Amino acid sequence: MRTKNMLGICALVVAQFYLPGIAYSQAPSLSRWETWLAQNTHAMHDDFAQLSDADLAPFGAATKGAQLVMLDEQSHGEENVFALKSRLVRYLHEQHGFDVLVMESGMYDVDYLWHLNQRDLSGNLDKNLGGNLGGNLGGNLGENLGGRLRSNASNALFFQYAKSPAILNLLDYLDTQRNSHHPLQLAGMDSMHTAYYSQQHLVNDLYAQLKKLGTTAQIEAAWPMFTTISNQILHLQRTPPTPLEMKAYLAVTMQLQKQFATPEHYFWRRLAASLQFEATRLWGLAHEQRSPAMGENLKTLLQTAFKGKKVIVWGNFVHLNRTGLGQGSNVGSLLNSMYKERMYVVHFTSNQGSYYNFFNEQNTPVVRFPFKTIENALERQAGPINFTNWRDLPRALSKDRTIQASLFFYLPDGLYDQANLKSLWQNRIDGSFFLNKITTTNP
Repeated sequence: MRTKNMLGICALVVAQFYLPGIAYSQAPSLSRWETWLAQNTHAMHDDFAQLSDADLAPFGAATKGAQLVMLDEQSHGEENVFALKSRLVRYLHEQHGFDVLVMESGMYDVDYLWHLNQRDLSGNLDKNLGGNLGGNLGGNLGENLGGRLRSNASNALFFQYAKSPAILNLLDYLDTQRNSHHPLQLAGMDSMHTAYYSQQHLVNDLYAQLKKLGTTAQIEAAWPMFTTISNQILHLQRTPPTPLEMKAYLAVTMQLQKQFATPEHYFWRRLAASLQFEATRLWGLAHEQRSPAMGENLKTLLQTAFKGKKVIVWGNFVHLNRTGLGQGSNVGSLLNSMYKERMYVVHFTSNQGSYYNFFNEQNTPVVRFPFKTIENALERQAGPINFTNWRDLPRALSKDRTIQASLFFYLPDGLYDQANLKSLWQNRIDGSFFLNKITTTNP
């Protein structure tokens, strides 16, 4: 996610109510928005565990025909958003046949978690399940073989997810579905691998797979150096090695991608590519934004292991919106070109409450901005929760640049993403849930 100017923006006192260069006199009035919203928002209660399938039917109708449903979040720090998203995951699985849940966590870490928990207590992998990690899993310190997903979540998931009661309850649901006729598989997509499983096993498992294919003398000679630097990357150490070591390390990552070039080795090829990207990012050789690499990971999974499956993606707005951000592409824009109308991006927003900001480790209030935002209109609709399908907007409203939306850290889009103002929020998301109040993951 973007961090530049974030804390400064949060402290702004907004004095300008309008964006420059916009012909407001020709824009649809806010009353026209509210008239349309009164007829097109769908109210529901906020006891998410008790939301019935009938309550969620408008959401189901909006996502009908979607092969890929993206569930975003603005800050990684909103517990009731996690609870609502968890209910939507269950609904999509049970009522619309979705097969996979992909989360914004390390691709290797979550794969390890999923297949670790498919072992019985003796450490034997279910022969009917297989998995990318195959026979490399073992009974290591801190790993609960055969245990529930929640028991090992902190070893694999992004820390805000691993400690969320709503997400831990969702993991329990996935466990209950394991032996059903239609389980919901868990996967990760992130190129950044910093959890316990990656730090303990990724490099060794990569080498074990390489040995099965047949390594080269050049890679063998460089492997001690590769192991040392990879472990630094997996611990997010930003101090770069020497120029010669950087060049040698990146050369090995590229050689590994060639070694794993065949389709059946897609998983290990993408891990090598992820290490390459993370090295360049941490050493300041590439942009800090890792979303394009994450998108390539997910794209590869959708073309291989999850080909033909219906997939739910869980992550931040920055990664999942359709148009990317000012600095370039993201997960959503990459997959938008593949899926088009078969991808549906769901946004979650509010006008009050607080969220946990992990950048400064503080609970941060949601700010109600005094100018024309869609949140100011949505909060006047029936609730306390409402859903709106923005694909149904009439043309005049779908092109209206005078109304903003809170998309990232509950800031109107014009404040944090001036470089991408040409991309209307109406084109970035397909539907949204408005919550009357956001609750933090760190009360």
